[in-house]
Amino acid sequence: MTLREEQAEVLVDPSGLSAAQKAGRACVVCGKRWPSPQVRIGRAAKGGPLYACTDDAPLIVQARPKAGSAAGPTLAT
Repeated sequence: MTLREEQAEVLVDPSGLSAAQKAGRACVVCGKRWPSPQVRIGRAAKGGPLYACTDDAPLIVQARPKAGSAAGPTLAT
């Protein structure tokens, strides 16, 4: 992942996530563990990568602010 891609990632407040979601083993939207989530949607603030299942990943993409906005993208759960 390039620096630009990393900076464009959605930052998620991990306080509402389960341990499995924080570890990337469950979808950050629905919590489903199987099949394991495949779409990297961002990262936890001060944490590792987070994933969503293919059904829920479009919800994250739609929630992202338009390119060039002053604030970086953040998703509160």
